[in-house]
Amino acid sequence: MKKALLVTLSIVLGLIGGFIGGVILTEILAIIGIFLFESPEWLRFLKYGPIVTGVIAAALLARKALLPKGTKQQP
Repeated sequence: MKKALLVTLSIVLGLIGGFIGGVILTEILAIIGIFLFESPEWLRFLKYGPIVTGVIAAALLARKALLPKGTKQQP
């Protein structure tokens, strides 16, 4: 029960933190892209950035929560 709660909490916090980090990262990339290139078409993919970073952060935190204590992560 405790392990399931820890995994669920890490997934939720990973999604929230990753989404916030993704919003900040995509805004910085968009501002730099607009200053360097006036109207770049490649900025369209940035709208999916926060979702992708949220899912990646949640997956990494859930993986870390599932490892037994004292176990080192393998790359």
